[in-house]
Amino acid sequence: MLRSIHFLIFILLCIYCGGVFAQDLESQNRQEAIVDAGPTLEQKLLELRQTLLDKEKEKKALELALKSESDELKQTQIKQELNAANDIIKGVREEIVQLATGGTKLYDEPPVVKQDVSWEEDLERIFEPLLEQLREVSERPRLIEELKTEIAYWESRKELLSQAVANLEQSITEIDNRSLRKELGELLKTAKSRYNSAQQKLSLLNNELLVLENAKNPIWSTIGEIITGVFIEMILHLLTALLAAFLVYQVARLFSWLILGLVKKSKSKDNVYLERMIEMTRTFVGFVFAFLAYLVVLYTMTEWLLLVFSLLIIAGLALGLKEALPIFIIEIKTLLNFGSIRQGERLVFHGLPWRITRLNVLTTLHNPSLHGHLRVPLTKIMNLSSRLYHKDEPWFPTIVGDYIKLEDGVFGKVQRQTPDIVEIDFGESTYTYQTLEFLSRRPRNLSKKGFTIHEVFGVDYNHQKSVTHSILSSYKLGIEKAIESSDYAEHCTSLFVEFDNASASSLDFRILATFNGAVASEYFRIKRMLQKASVELANREGWIIPFQQLTVHSSETSVK
Repeated sequence: MLRSIHFLIFILLCIYCGGVFAQDLESQNRQEAIVDAGPTLEQKLLELRQTLLDKEKEKKALELALKSESDELKQTQIKQELNAANDIIKGVREEIVQLATGGTKLYDEPPVVKQDVSWEEDLERIFEPLLEQLREVSERPRLIEELKTEIAYWESRKELLSQAVANLEQSITEIDNRSLRKELGELLKTAKSRYNSAQQKLSLLNNELLVLENAKNPIWSTIGEIITGVFIEMILHLLTALLAAFLVYQVARLFSWLILGLVKKSKSKDNVYLERMIEMTRTFVGFVFAFLAYLVVLYTMTEWLLLVFSLLIIAGLALGLKEALPIFIIEIKTLLNFGSIRQGERLVFHGLPWRITRLNVLTTLHNPSLHGHLRVPLTKIMNLSSRLYHKDEPWFPTIVGDYIKLEDGVFGKVQRQTPDIVEIDFGESTYTYQTLEFLSRRPRNLSKKGFTIHEVFGVDYNHQKSVTHSILSSYKLGIEKAIESSDYAEHCTSLFVEFDNASASSLDFRILATFNGAVASEYFRIKRMLQKASVELANREGWIIPFQQLTVHSSETSVK
């Protein structure tokens, strides 16, 4: 135990003696460093100044040698030496300034933070106008923070310049060389000028900070300014770009009107293809130039947001068009009049015949017998087929003013017929049918080519022996006289009276009387006139007109 204590005391004494020895050694080194401190500030500046003068002389000599030298290799060597001399001169001058000012730079600018280029920065530049306006919500606090940062920088700068002035004044007092003192005096003037500028800058920044801190900017006023300054301006620019695109589109189409007019004057069917080609070309060129004008206006007005959105929309349409390319090719062929349907031909669409009057994205169909046109998207009819038609080919079984008779017994005059409905005047009443329903009732047109009336008249079996000879001749003659004495004589184009058949209770004659369409409205009157003439003739000739007999059968007897 005692030995351990002695060993510990020995260790502590060694540590103490080592510390004292180290302090003595450090003090000795300091004294030697003070003794061997080296050249003074004046000696260093004079040495640097002499180096500067020597290098400037060397530079002038190199410049003269370069002018007089003709060898390219030597010229290259001299230029390299000249560049090295310039670098040394620049470095010596900077070292003189730093040594005289105590390491302070007289020319300095606020630091600029350099950011790496990235897609986020590019997007920020695109949305910069909108972001700038949105930043106005916090404009005053942000400006205050920026001013405080700048004030802190200039205060630090002012202190450094103040220290530089003090160091220069001290350096001048320590230097005896007149020319060197003169140069340092010029540096002192520059340092004082920079100091005064920093002081003035601080004063201006403090005043601006005071104004901002006293100013008030309500949030609703700022939001109103944003709406007015961004969105309304953006809408105005968009409307201007659209108007410019519309005008350019119309101007581009204007140049093709003259050529298209000359083509349309020609009645040749081959010109239809040329006409369609001109129309397609002018539409395409018009859209291209209109879109370019739209982009140029937005670019001129620096509306990057609208410009990027427009390009994205066009890119989306282009990607969508890639999938619909086969259909698009069929549409182009159809528009160029090379498809299965062609302009000027006949087409059956929704059960009705149509003439393709104008083949376009919205194709115009027309039925000459129906009032009105039909506009149909090209996509609905481009898979159909059209054909050439004869000039006398009917487009509808009737026209307005015709008298018709339907299967359901309706008889009357056609008042109106459109692609949707047909109206018929029937006994001072109007019957309305859908056009396809009207056709399904198999209308019989009495006005177009005339009509034939079928009437049956019978005599009793008591006249069986003479019915096909004398009675037939008399009946035919009597009907002819009845028609001749009527108001319809001049409209009757043919008349046939013949024996028809032996029915259950009578021997029947058939009358076939044909009239032209001028008396179509008298259809039922003519029928009644023929029946009346038959009855009167039977009365005069004494022919018995039979009647239908009803036979009733019972279990015991039969009664007639």
